[in-house]
Amino acid sequence: MNAIVREMKQATANRLSSSHIAGSELKDALALAEAIAVRGWKTTLCPWEGPSDTSSTMSERYRQALWSIRVSRLDGALSLKLPSLNFCCESIHSLAELAAECNVQLRFDAQDFENASKTLDMVESVRLLYSDIVCTIPARWQRSKTDIERVVAMQAGVRIVKGQWAGPGELPNHFRERFLELVDIVAGRAQFVAIATHDRSLAAEAIGRLRQTETPCEIEQMLGLPSNGPELSQRFRIPTRLYIPYGCGYIPYNRSDMWHRPEIARWLMRDLLLNRKAKLAQIL
Repeated sequence: MNAIVREMKQATANRLSSSHIAGSELKDALALAEAIAVRGWKTTLCPWEGPSDTSSTMSERYRQALWSIRVSRLDGALSLKLPSLNFCCESIHSLAELAAECNVQLRFDAQDFENASKTLDMVESVRLLYSDIVCTIPARWQRSKTDIERVVAMQAGVRIVKGQWAGPGELPNHFRERFLELVDIVAGRAQFVAIATHDRSLAAEAIGRLRQTETPCEIEQMLGLPSNGPELSQRFRIPTRLYIPYGCGYIPYNRSDMWHRPEIARWLMRDLLLNRKAKLAQIL
């Protein structure tokens, strides 16, 4: 009986996660990126690491993605997850040099709380090599006010998210307030701000504050989650960007947060009802 339960749980997890990737290969992500580029949407490509992938494997996947964005002439960026590269300075700097050659923006994804300082240190060193970079800051972490000041000081772009992983001292029911606090810190000061949330009212409030201060900004949406991007893009006359993962599927939200964020329960139900093909059909 236990084996059957485990198999059922794994099958459910596989269905939930598979609907959030364009496919297993780079070509799947590129096909989707090229299709939505016709609408004027920007894209961020990100290869998601599998259990057997090594840091050298991931480095090569990042390099292939950079070249492909250049060759395809996409208005695209590449998202890096530094733990997948073991924070190897040589590999990351090599990717930054290639990004400069390809003229492709690099975006540094937020990871777990323990790696936050290492990520910012690496972003700071990359900023000395290449200027077109964006750093993700999760609103839920208490340390994020200090972190976002550091990103603004290094004149890098900022991507604000609610955040998937918990950190010490956080207040789970204060996601909205903390998100807007970060927006107020960067408004009128940051080089560029990406608002990455599927909370429509929060996104509208955040973008409104940025527009009032003439801060360059965009709305970014995650593949597989209900999109408010086009509506907000038209309303505020800002770009829409789609974050497109490919490779190994994962669930891009923390299910334990549903008690504080009711929208996660709706996302879970949607993920169970709609597979990848159905979600892609809604976009295309």
